[in-house]
Amino acid sequence: MLGSWETLGMAKIPMMLSITIYYALNRSQGMMLAAGGLGGFIKDALGMTELGMSSLIFCSIGLFLNRFQGDLFGNRLITMVWLGIISSVIVVTVTSGVLISLQLTDITFISFLARLAGTCILAAICVPLVGKVLEYFDYMLGVGVGSSSHAEDLF
Repeated sequence: MLGSWETLGMAKIPMMLSITIYYALNRSQGMMLAAGGLGGFIKDALGMTELGMSSLIFCSIGLFLNRFQGDLFGNRLITMVWLGIISSVIVVTVTSGVLISLQLTDITFISFLARLAGTCILAAICVPLVGKVLEYFDYMLGVGVGSSSHAEDLF
């Protein structure tokens, strides 16, 4: 996985969360659960969190977004940015809360806020970018996400 950014409060690029968000907005519930479960498992296996915790968080976020799949403009840049920011706030807050309650880390409130801000910045960049790349792959493979699967529709 990608490393932490010290200048952004040791925030990590939310690559697996970005994939889960894309699948939640553009695929079936089963595909989203597979992406969220596998992505969370990989994130937990490479990090210090309990195995399955990120899978549970990713799948919960994905189920919520998938529930409103038809109501959200999933192929728009501003939607992807805000969903990335809100989802990353949930992931960082829940993960930090669980790690603190299990006494696996002794993060201060200032470093928590720095990590939260850094993750939000990275999510605002990463989620639309990953969504665009996955949309392009779907388009090239002929699996398009409907009539709006062209590159210019994201912007």
